[in-house]
Amino acid sequence: MVNNCSARVKKIGDRGIKVLTQCVQGQNVKRNEAPVVGNLLLKINAKIGGINNVLGKQQHLVVM
Repeated sequence: MVNNCSARVKKIGDRGIKVLTQCVQGQNVKRNEAPVVGNLLLKINAKIGGINNVLGKQQHLVVM
């Protein structure tokens, strides 16, 4: 049932009315665990064109 609902939401949202969607199970949101929420936010940010990570400035290594 969840997969069928997800497929319908994706079809109508992403393809039909051109609205970005992200399906998530209610039980995962209710637990409010930091890793789950973090991964969800990374997915949504990537879908809207955000940058999830940036490489730092190049550092020179000193080898002795």
